[in-house]
Amino acid sequence: MEIELYRYFASHAFETLKDKMLMLARPSSLNDPFEFLYRSKGQITMAKARRYIKSRMKSEYFYREIKRNNPAIKNKSDFKKFMRSEFENLSRKYFDDYDTISTPDPLLCKIMAEKHFRLSCFTSTELLPHEEILMWSHYAAKHTGVRLKFRLNDSIKHPYLIKKVLYSKERAGLDLTNTAEIQETQKTIIESVRTKAEGWSYEKEYRLFAQPSDCKDVKGDDGEVRSFIRFKPEIILQIDFGINSPKREIERITTLARSEYPHVQIRKANYHKCDYALTYEEIYKA
Repeated sequence: MEIELYRYFASHAFETLKDKMLMLARPSSLNDPFEFLYRSKGQITMAKARRYIKSRMKSEYFYREIKRNNPAIKNKSDFKKFMRSEFENLSRKYFDDYDTISTPDPLLCKIMAEKHFRLSCFTSTELLPHEEILMWSHYAAKHTGVRLKFRLNDSIKHPYLIKKVLYSKERAGLDLTNTAEIQETQKTIIESVRTKAEGWSYEKEYRLFAQPSDCKDVKGDDGEVRSFIRFKPEIILQIDFGINSPKREIERITTLARSEYPHVQIRKANYHKCDYALTYEEIYKA
């Protein structure tokens, strides 16, 4: 199923169109400190603690960790003997320390997100007039930038994934006591990367996710490495310029679009005669 979404640009709109490459952000660069941060839920019991330790025994990482902390363990056979004798103590320690262990670490959440995701933020084309003004102000350099309308497929899973952002008073809840429910854990983690506080709801946001391995990394003149995915010209449907977009930028993007994107409608925002709203004047009609 195809969906039409806006993407606001404070800069690099010309380069995006010229190179046909969309830059994806690293999770650590986002402006909301609550990004990817879940909340712990569920009550720990000794039975759950034992089940957790038993599940961890299959992990190579857990084996290496136990071996590192117990030099007498030389091989897997020693490890099994150690676990038989210390299983109850390890379970008890997990039970006693659970409140500390289960408290999400914001830095760790971002590190995990950084490892698995790159993303680009879009917004619905059904923005209300006052919401649209805010988006231009916040994400298009105070109305000096550019807005592109994309047509994307929100039913595919590769090379990108489109998710509508959820807005909530509470963070997504992850029950770390229920280790057997792996699918439920994965579902909650996905929910946490698409859930934001209610205060952001005016954005009507959608997110495009891609794995780092599906991106092309480019080192800029400033030394920063940025991630990109390629796109085909036909997914760009419309180019809108802000009220304060510089004439030179309008001219060079319009010239490029007429050559590379002849099917695209081009408009410039203007003040509504009476309301706190925008109207759009057509510059180029495909």
